[in-house]
Amino acid sequence: MTEHISIPFFDITDKVVLITGASGGLGQAAARGLSGAGAKVMLTGRHEDMLATLAAEVTRTGGKTAYVAGQPDDTHDMQRIVTTTIEHFGGIDVLITAAGLNHVYPIVDFPLEEWEEVMDVNVKGTWLACKEVGRAMIERDRGAR
Repeated sequence: MTEHISIPFFDITDKVVLITGASGGLGQAAARGLSGAGAKVMLTGRHEDMLATLAAEVTRTGGKTAYVAGQPDDTHDMQRIVTTTIEHFGGIDVLITAAGLNHVYPIVDFPLEEWEEVMDVNVKGTWLACKEVGRAMIERDRGAR
C-alpha cells in the first residue's frame, strides 16, 4: 500500500487555473483533476457547448469553475479570456495550455492552409496564452514562472 504524502509546495487549493483547450480530452481531464484537488478552474476553448457541459459537471461534483469561449490563437480573444478570468476569480496562478489540433496527410499532400492552422493553434496559441497570462501574473505579483 502506498502512503499518501502531503507536500505543501504542490497544494493547489483555491489556486486559479486557466485551461486552454478545455473542450478537448486533455483539457477536460485537467479540469476534472485540478478542480477535484481544490483549484478554481476557468475553462476556455472553441466549443462553448462542450465548455458549458464540463462546467456543469465540475460544479455538480463540488468544483469551482467558470468558462469563456474563445480561440487562444487570437490575440484579442486571449486578452479577453485573461481579463474575464481575473474579473471572475481575482487573478491567475496556473496556466494549462491544452489547446491543440492536428490534420493527418502524407507530407506531399498536406495543404499549406491546414498546416498553418495547426501551427496557429498549437504554437501561436500557446505562445499568446503564455504571453498574456504571464503579463497578468507579473502585474499582480502572482509568481509568474
